[in-house]
Amino acid sequence: MENMQVGAYGWDYADWHKNFYPEDLPEDWRLDFYANTYRVVLVPEAKWLKWQLDDVEEALEAVEGDFYFYFEVNLSSLIDASLSSENQEFMTSRLIQINEQMQDRFAGVVLIDEVAEQSLSNEQKQAEIDTLMSTELKGYKVTLVSQSISLPGWQWSYENRTC
Repeated sequence: MENMQVGAYGWDYADWHKNFYPEDLPEDWRLDFYANTYRVVLVPEAKWLKWQLDDVEEALEAVEGDFYFYFEVNLSSLIDASLSSENQEFMTSRLIQINEQMQDRFAGVVLIDEVAEQSLSNEQKQAEIDTLMSTELKGYKVTLVSQSISLPGWQWSYENRTC
């Protein structure tokens, strides 16, 4: 298990302010504190989509050593027909910008399969993911979390989800 990485989904939760972070810790030091305990973090899609270049720089300054960032991407954000292509292009361009700025601290993408479009069969979703892997997500390390489909390679399951 030498390549096992343990982290959390984000680092800023109300319950953590009482139970994990010291009471007097300033808000802008939370990632620094988190990075002293964990080596990776999964940045929620809603958070990284709002990041500006200075937010990325602050995140990089908060961590040291072998610390890495993974980025959540909801499959529905990339394939949902109700979303405009402008939104999808914004998402992929923002991911590219963050990757370029973070360089080796950008560990990869965690693709979450919670597609709202129930009319898509597993075969259609698999085809969509295959397309994404050769276009928007090409060159990224991708981990897929899904109840119905999987990528080739090593996997594990927990609570009806395969990772």
